[in-house]
Amino acid sequence: MSGLSLNESKNPKDAPPDHQWTLPDRATTKISEANTAGVSESGFVAPLFSPWEAEQRIENLREFDVADVGSKQWMAQHEALEQLNLQAHQSAQGNQDEFVIEALVTLDKVRLLVHELLATEAWRLHLFPRLKGALAELKATMRGYFCLYHEATLVNLLSICLHHAHVTEALGESAVELVDYLARRMVELNSKGKEWSARGVDAPTDTKEMAAKIDAMTPLSELEDQSVEVNFQACVGCATVVRYLIEHVNTLPLSVLTRMVDTHDILLTLIPIIENPPWTRRTPEGKWQKLIDDKWKTVEPAELLTLTKTEGQMWLPPLPLIFHPEI
Repeated sequence: MSGLSLNESKNPKDAPPDHQWTLPDRATTKISEANTAGVSESGFVAPLFSPWEAEQRIENLREFDVADVGSKQWMAQHEALEQLNLQAHQSAQGNQDEFVIEALVTLDKVRLLVHELLATEAWRLHLFPRLKGALAELKATMRGYFCLYHEATLVNLLSICLHHAHVTEALGESAVELVDYLARRMVELNSKGKEWSARGVDAPTDTKEMAAKIDAMTPLSELEDQSVEVNFQACVGCATVVRYLIEHVNTLPLSVLTRMVDTHDILLTLIPIIENPPWTRRTPEGKWQKLIDDKWKTVEPAELLTLTKTEGQMWLPPLPLIFHPEI
């Protein structure tokens, strides 16, 4: 029976009985065939939790100080925000009721997301460099990674929330601080983007070489590597937040537009990223790669001018700014 699976056995009696976990014994790229739990015939995806459970999680959200980042209570809130982020994206992708976003507005928690984002940034800039050595020694690198990844989670959640103008309006004056944060991230993307995108371009393809490289990494070097990776992801996600904030700037106080144009000149911050995008790179073998859905994928030279979703986020904001009647 060499070369045949049990389900392809010449004798049907040799095949195992079918049960609820039986998967098709053939190659498939359709997720629906391998994982149909909670998916109806019409394609409806069951939510991760009910609207009542979402409201309960959102109502329990509270502001944490920088010194509390990584504590037991903070970790519990990080888990809740991670779940809310997943549910918000699932609802948007399935054109379903976006009860997470509505609950954030109703319970006035949108500004809390900005506060948590700034607190996490302060922890990354001022505390992480001093704590990373101790985290590696205590073998608590996962807790350090969660603290770093929290910033990317909040950026991701804001990017799906601010798609709606009424959510952007709920930011109020806190949008000024969000503009300051986004300006810092865009400057960082301009200065370090190409350096970040070059990481892994010469990674070994041989399994043994890859395993040897992983074994050679210390807990500290692994944590530093994760820090750079998460930082890049957060900066890329900020491109979407910048776009929505500019598109809905008329729903915000005039001070937000003044901050964008007079203080940071956000338009001239975006142009260099468009001209020299950090989400496009060339390998030593001469192949072109683009960052698509947070993964580097090889593209043909003829497809280089085809915009990806990430590139589109940078091309859309300049137009509303250039034609804004107040500028």
